[in-house]
Amino acid sequence: MPAPDTAANMTITLPGNITSSDCFSFSISSGGHDTIDVTPLTQDGGARTLVSTPLGSQFEASISYYGSGAACAIGAAGNITLGDTTFYGVCTSSTATAAVNDVARYDATFKQISST
Repeated sequence: MPAPDTAANMTITLPGNITSSDCFSFSISSGGHDTIDVTPLTQDGGARTLVSTPLGSQFEASISYYGSGAACAIGAAGNITLGDTTFYGVCTSSTATAAVNDVARYDATFKQISST
């Protein structure tokens, strides 16, 4: 059986103090192109008014990494590159976990705020 593909040789660039050698897991997703209901509250019956979301397709990346420094600061922004996907994003969520006889572990979520 051949070895499974890994992310070991992928290009990873992240803002702040996160280095690619500290990353042990990541995921990237793309969302958007949804419709929202903008029907006035005063409308009595009839067809609903729907419009496309103004943001369009947006990337979101979730990163898990080791480190000895601080967790990524909420609001930290910069270029995020994971493999073939690059976007400019901002850190919207950051957590830190520590335990006895273990290394500090961090999770950060970045949402796209514009194209690179």
